[in-house]
Amino acid sequence: MKKFNFSVDLINDNILKSLLIFSIPILVSNIFQQLYNMADIAIVGHTLGDNSLAAIGASAAIFELIFGFALGIGNGLSMVTARNYGANNKNLLKKSVAGSIVIGIWITVGVMILSRFILMPLLKILHTPENIIKEAFEYINIITMFIGVTFSYNLSSGLLRAIGNSFMSLVFLVIASILNIFLDIYFITSLKMGIGGAAIATVIAQAISVILSIIYIYVKEPILIPRKKHFRFDKKLYKELLGQGLSMGFMIAIVLMGTLILQYAINGFGYLIIAGHTSARKLMGFCNIPLTTIALALATFVSQNKGANKVDRIRKGVFYANMMDIIFAIGITIFVYLFSKNMIHLMSGSESEIVLHNGSTYLKIASPFFTILGILFNLRYALQALGEKLIPLVSSVIEFFGKIIFVIFIVPKLGYFGVMICEPLIWIVMVGQLAWAFYGNGYMKGYRKMKDDSMKNNINLTEEQCIELLAKELEKEKLIIFVGAGVSKNSGLPNWNELIKEYAKELGNKKENFKSDEILKIPEKYFKKFGETKYYEILNKIFSEKYEPNSIHEVLKKMNLNYIVTTNYDNLIETKINSYVVSEDTDLPHHNTNTMVIKMHGDIVKKNVVLKKSDYKNYENNFPLISTYLKGLFTTNTILFIGYSFNDASVQQIMKWIRNILKNDTKQAFLVDLNSNTIIQDKNKEQLITRIPLKVLNNEYEKTLESFLEKIVDKKNEISKESKFEIYTNLNYLPEQSLKKIDPYFTIWGTDNQKVLIIQRIGKLFNFEKYKDVFYKSFIIKIIKQEKSENQEIDMINQNQENLKKFKVIERKILKSIYNYDYNDFKNLANEYLNNKLKNINKLIIVYGFIFFLETEKAKSLINKMITEDRLKNHAKEKIIWNYFVLKNIEIIRKNVVELKSIYYDYYKVKNQLYEEIFNYSTLESINDEMNKLFDEIRNKKSNLYFQETPLEKAKQLSKDLFYFCSLNGIYNKYFSNSNYLESIKKYIEILFIAYTNKIKEEYLQFKGINVLNEFTYFDFYLMMEIDYNKLEFLCKQFNIQILNCSEKVSKRLINTFENILKWRLKQDNRNSLLKIEGYLQKILLLISKLNLKEKQLKSLIKIILEYKDNSIFFQKAKPFIIENFKQIIRKNYQNLDKEIFENIFDNIMEIKCLDEQLVNNLTYYFLKNKIDKFSENSKIATKISNLDLEVKSYFLRVVKKDFLEEIKNEINYNFNILGFEIYMFLWSEGYITEPEKEFEKNIEILMNYLFPNTHEEYIAKSAMNGGTIIISQKKFINYLLTLILNDFLSNTFKEKLRNYNNKDFFEDLKSDGLKEVWEYLLSKEKYDLSKFTENELELFPKSEIKNLLGAKNDNLLNTVKKYVKSNLPNDKILEAYFEYTDENDVDGK
Repeated sequence: MKKFNFSVDLINDNILKSLLIFSIPILVSNIFQQLYNMADIAIVGHTLGDNSLAAIGASAAIFELIFGFALGIGNGLSMVTARNYGANNKNLLKKSVAGSIVIGIWITVGVMILSRFILMPLLKILHTPENIIKEAFEYINIITMFIGVTFSYNLSSGLLRAIGNSFMSLVFLVIASILNIFLDIYFITSLKMGIGGAAIATVIAQAISVILSIIYIYVKEPILIPRKKHFRFDKKLYKELLGQGLSMGFMIAIVLMGTLILQYAINGFGYLIIAGHTSARKLMGFCNIPLTTIALALATFVSQNKGANKVDRIRKGVFYANMMDIIFAIGITIFVYLFSKNMIHLMSGSESEIVLHNGSTYLKIASPFFTILGILFNLRYALQALGEKLIPLVSSVIEFFGKIIFVIFIVPKLGYFGVMICEPLIWIVMVGQLAWAFYGNGYMKGYRKMKDDSMKNNINLTEEQCIELLAKELEKEKLIIFVGAGVSKNSGLPNWNELIKEYAKELGNKKENFKSDEILKIPEKYFKKFGETKYYEILNKIFSEKYEPNSIHEVLKKMNLNYIVTTNYDNLIETKINSYVVSEDTDLPHHNTNTMVIKMHGDIVKKNVVLKKSDYKNYENNFPLISTYLKGLFTTNTILFIGYSFNDASVQQIMKWIRNILKNDTKQAFLVDLNSNTIIQDKNKEQLITRIPLKVLNNEYEKTLESFLEKIVDKKNEISKESKFEIYTNLNYLPEQSLKKIDPYFTIWGTDNQKVLIIQRIGKLFNFEKYKDVFYKSFIIKIIKQEKSENQEIDMINQNQENLKKFKVIERKILKSIYNYDYNDFKNLANEYLNNKLKNINKLIIVYGFIFFLETEKAKSLINKMITEDRLKNHAKEKIIWNYFVLKNIEIIRKNVVELKSIYYDYYKVKNQLYEEIFNYSTLESINDEMNKLFDEIRNKKSNLYFQETPLEKAKQLSKDLFYFCSLNGIYNKYFSNSNYLESIKKYIEILFIAYTNKIKEEYLQFKGINVLNEFTYFDFYLMMEIDYNKLEFLCKQFNIQILNCSEKVSKRLINTFENILKWRLKQDNRNSLLKIEGYLQKILLLISKLNLKEKQLKSLIKIILEYKDNSIFFQKAKPFIIENFKQIIRKNYQNLDKEIFENIFDNIMEIKCLDEQLVNNLTYYFLKNKIDKFSENSKIATKISNLDLEVKSYFLRVVKKDFLEEIKNEINYNFNILGFEIYMFLWSEGYITEPEKEFEKNIEILMNYLFPNTHEEYIAKSAMNGGTIIISQKKFINYLLTLILNDFLSNTFKEKLRNYNNKDFFEDLKSDGLKEVWEYLLSKEKYDLSKFTENELELFPKSEIKNLLGAKNDNLLNTVKKYVKSNLPNDKILEAYFEYTDENDVDGK
């Protein structure tokens, strides 16, 4: 399974998908943001009343102004960071973070000082009513006092979003939101802090989020941590940061100042309308969350793509964002119209009709305009992200003055209705201004000028030179073919002149040939005279006949083009080539494939063909998206026209369009000319098209063009093969999947280090010398070449030098140290071989080992040294780039970036097999595909017999290939989701488990060729430890693996590996490294827990644990997975534990703090179960008991003769709590207590009153303070109490008290746990109606009680049990009780 990645690639991934994925955490964040803003409103409204609610409303505009200014600055600063991230400029990115922090501090201090003087005057200017002004000031004063927290909160979230990580800011916000709600409840209801409590809760919650964000960035996103040097003043950068940050901050502030002015008008309408308006505005903010979410996501998207200079993606991103907003807005509007009044009531808690009516009406008027608002947000944020500072500010000024006009002139006349219509009308004006600014933006209108000297001025090229040049472009996937009518004519369709002739006939024009201007005018004249219907009748008549693709279409398919553009109306291309077809603008957004046929002149079926003169003239208006898309293709690709002549109107119009729109920003175009020797130039003498004249023999136009295109394909294949596989000569191991890429006729026989390579390609001579070293390194000992009727054998061992053999031995030693987890052995080997400076040693295996043992700094140092040496010695460029690839993988682990693509293109201009390996993990992908096929085969054909290799055997070799390919070539893949390494291993383990659990008929077991696994090898266990613990545990459960059979030798080796991991752990002091090593400990303990250990092996394992310096990890609660698997080992093998082992364990754990009580419970239970004599009162164990915790001490009653029961009971009674109750229940269940203590029932009553207070408010407050702990205690208490009642351990007097007990929260808990009926039954057995019981309640009783219930002979109960017994999955207790009852009472159990 692929590892989940918190960041989204907004620069390269599918636009719509990446925007949606990036938006989801922001959406949830915004929802929680609104929730904890609404928490203040809702809690204040419900607890403090309308006055306090109105006070928050009166200060809301000021709050939003301050918060919005901080948010705007944070987002603006993060946009600069996002652009630097998109441009891959790490240094400038860190400097922008440092600058953002400095600017943030300045602005925070300024706002804090300013707010001290203006808050109260501002509230008075806004005509805040006297009865709420003090509360309003109290609330907003606290918020502004801690504005630094708010700013830090928005900046940290913005910076995480800037690098594509919107998920973690969501996590911290969720934590803060939940905390805010609890603090609101506590401060307002318990501490009676009033409205100030709500403000303090908000500040504390935000502060927590800031702290968590900073910790996360420091640990996980060091790219955002600037160093001292990055804080140096950079005038240009600070100007950009201040301009962007203040622009966005003032933009939002100006908008909110307009809202302040509007609030001035609203405050004059009285507190009820203020309350209704406040609730409506909060709800409106909630409804607008999807719109603001998409805009925020778009801002980061545009910023990053601006940095990466990807204009096309920006255009498409804005389009998709607008479409999503329209869809969301329509849905929100429908919802508002259905439920607005209920929403206002829920928000305000008010019953006032004025509050409900005005709030509801406000929402209904505003919501239809949310489509406009969404587009407004997108355009405004996109312009900001492009670096535009003034234009978005202008839009805010429009809104500001618009609100002033409304407040002065319209609101006085229309009253509150004027307030309702104010913003929607202003939004319309703003969208117009922003749309004009965005689509007229200089960056968006033009494309970055691209120069390609190799493609310019290709005027006098020969045919061969053109073929080679076009083949190179095809190999680089940079060739686009324009297909004209001449191609379709070979299938019987008319050319353009013949098509126009049909229209001319109807107009009385009998000419045979037409000039280019006539070709456009005739259809125009016909359309005007006869109309659209007749116009399309001619086209339908011609193109409705059945035509078949020809040989040229066949070659086009063979070329595997990404794009084919055609001016033809027929469907021959799409019939032959399975590509996505674009014939109108609406087709473009849905494109998600790698190939596309663009019918730029439309489609007859859609009635949008381009044929008339006016169609060409209005082309960009009619096809704006397609025309924009084509412009982009012309700037970055080479164009080849086929099926046209220079006289074609289409070509002339297209080239005119290119010249006018793109000028020089285009690559050279070519045109295959089968008719003319004339070279056409434009009026400025700049040749845009290189003509390729072809001599047509015997009038076979189709064959001539087909032959030309075939030559391009052949040349492209030749170019590809020349350098494609050079990387494989420089690697240290090749699996069969890689060898087959060199030649598909290669076959490998044999396994592991005894392989034979068979070459079955008749007539082809293989370049043995080129690959002989890597063959030997890949454990191939012999090559058999099958040439016609003869076989030629090459003995690889005799072909290689002795030192190559020696280095393979060294590799084996290092590999062994790695998969034994022997850090000390690896370190010694690495030092020995590196210090000896042996030539030709495979250092990549040492790099791999360093990474494996978490020494990434050493790995980086070594690979950098190797790169430097390779470059100085002018080694093969494939080797240099591969080492850079290894370095990139190391830096990914270290959260750094290596610009590998840039390095690759410094050496290569085309993609070859090296590119496939380092960017697409080609070999690993092939191995994963093969492993998946084997998995499917073994899963679906478990019982099949095989006369050659079984899928299981193939999978075993494939897994070794995978390991050797990665380790010997330095690829450490565990952290890279796109490498498929872990997915392949997971599939292999599933194959093993299928074979291991495969039930084969007995008569088949004599055969060898079956998919059955009897025992696992050590290498199998090693690979199991490669995958995640949770996945491994899940697979064991999925296949019901209780025991993993293996040889005694393998079991012993696993225990040695366990010891090696512990030794490795002692060498580490880095927290992250310790956690990873403990992950390996968890996995190996899980595997050991599945073994059938011999007594000697078990003792050896426990000895290793007890002698380990830091063995507390096996006994403390802090390491649950380690503890649980250790418990499992003890549980499975407890019979082999003798008194000496127990004594050693007990003696060891008595000194450990925070012991896992359940482990001690298990150990003492198995001591008792093994019937071992207890330790004497004078034993070492007995003398240490007094130092133990109460619960642990109680378990030692099982193993020590010393009587300390009374001591335990006294401690319980001294402070009777839920733990004491739990220990008391243990003592009772073990028989140490047979009747209740004197104070026992009184203690229960006290504990009951503590856990379930008299009032619901106390209950809520206690739950908020203690969180999950109190809830767990309440559930435990109820279960213990029911157990005591069921076993008749309580007095009748106390039971009577319980019958009269009426705590509402207690009974709510009973009900939620499905225990209410059980409670009623146990306290009133004689009166209880047994027909109320369902199978759910019966499952809670022991078997004996179920039998007692059946003995009451209640018909309804008996019928319930009968039905349950007949169900698919009956409970064993109920089943046994039912049949025992029927047998004992001679009742028909059918």
